[in-house]
Amino acid sequence: MQSWLVLMLELPLAAVLIWIYQGQLPAGSGALTRWGGPIASILLATAAAEFGFALAHGGGQLWPHILAALCAFAVYCAAFGLGWWYVMRLRAGNASA
Repeated sequence: MQSWLVLMLELPLAAVLIWIYQGQLPAGSGALTRWGGPIASILLATAAAEFGFALAHGGGQLWPHILAALCAFAVYCAAFGLGWWYVMRLRAGNASA
């Protein structure tokens, strides 16, 4: 369960991205919209870090940590990119209504 080390390392990045994401949501957004994506992205990033540790073979003692951090970072970027797209879609829907 070394992926929790990666999660602790990348938690400040997640906090900033969650703050930006929630700041862009429309005023009447529900709890699921506000917290579903960020919590899902943290869980997916933890799973990706675990996957990175499982894939790392050889390359010294540091390679599993590097690969796990890269996998988790890629998932954070993808999840929050998807979240940003969703927020822009919500804003466009509210502007036309």
